[in-house]
Amino acid sequence: KKMVYKNCITFSEEVTYLNRSKEPLFINPMIRKERAIAIIHEFLQSGGDLPFSAEVRPQLLSISSDPVETIDVEKFVNLIQLDPGLATNVLQLANSVYFSSATKIVSLRRAIVQIGLEEAINFIQVVLFRSSLPKFPEITGGFSDKDYWSHSWACAIACKSLGHPTIGTNLLPGELYIAGLLHGIGKLVLAIHRPNEFLQCLENSVEFQLTMAESQLDIFGTTDADIACELLKVWQLPDNVSMAIKYFQSPGEAEKEHQEFAGLLQLAYYIANTSGIGNINDEYCYNVNETWISQQVTSPLYDKKLRERFIKNIYMVLEKKQTSLEAIGGEEADGPPKELGEQIYTKKLVVNESWLSRLCRWFKAYLG
Repeated sequence: KKMVYKNCITFSEEVTYLNRSKEPLFINPMIRKERAIAIIHEFLQSGGDLPFSAEVRPQLLSISSDPVETIDVEKFVNLIQLDPGLATNVLQLANSVYFSSATKIVSLRRAIVQIGLEEAINFIQVVLFRSSLPKFPEITGGFSDKDYWSHSWACAIACKSLGHPTIGTNLLPGELYIAGLLHGIGKLVLAIHRPNEFLQCLENSVEFQLTMAESQLDIFGTTDADIACELLKVWQLPDNVSMAIKYFQSPGEAEKEHQEFAGLLQLAYYIANTSGIGNINDEYCYNVNETWISQQVTSPLYDKKLRERFIKNIYMVLEKKQTSLEAIGGEEADGPPKELGEQIYTKKLVVNESWLSRLCRWFKAYLG
């Protein structure tokens, strides 16, 4: 079976990139949605749902959207105790370098106090999703499972930090965090169920200097953001979270009620992409100062000095907290955050390096 898009032809086992025009690629939103739903159907049919218990899953996800001051700590602790593995992870975090005290912590309640309720909730979300979802297959080369979740964690921290009262948003911190954490879940779905095409997306993004979204539209006729949005609807996460993820690459296209959330997530994504933490192989050059929210005159983030101060502070928070990733099997950043200058770009690899050479270098580093 052959499916023809504007710039490529997709066969069952092979993708052949034909030509990259300079015109923006447009695919009808309904067609994009249909293709995203079809891919989600494949994912769920193969057992890609969240294997949490029927009792724990909805309650933990519900807590993520509640204000911290309204959470019943006793109920929260009892809920964690229903999952011994999760309880162990929380204790490991409390005894990690970032949070550790003079004495070893063995009580779950004391661990929550040591970490802080809000921090514990955020950490548990990372653990639940990472431990429950399939890992990135080795075929994706440098797009490793650790890199993916480290980047997602950085995006979640950045997005939640942008919900500071100074910004004047009414969005809940828990919803900002979960949006940052799951913004790239569509990439995971594509890497597992369409590995050959996904690899072609990575290659095209480098060779033709495209964003991942542009490359995905060429090959799949939809994007990982579209896929993530539809998947989160199946998982019954809040609608504003799924819509923010759907439009974070182009917040101006969202309905007005979702634009601010999508805009903050877009900025958080760019911050994470320039932080040196993780790697999602989106090698397109990004200018943080050209994000949608930075150009809205009614937003406090329109002020360049305020925006730069927020970004620097988020880099500092990420640098301090990254040791906590060790408790969930993460890894530290490859290096310190990049300096914030007039324009902030990220370009993780040299684009003129051949795909084969880069892949060989990755394997050499992995095996060495």
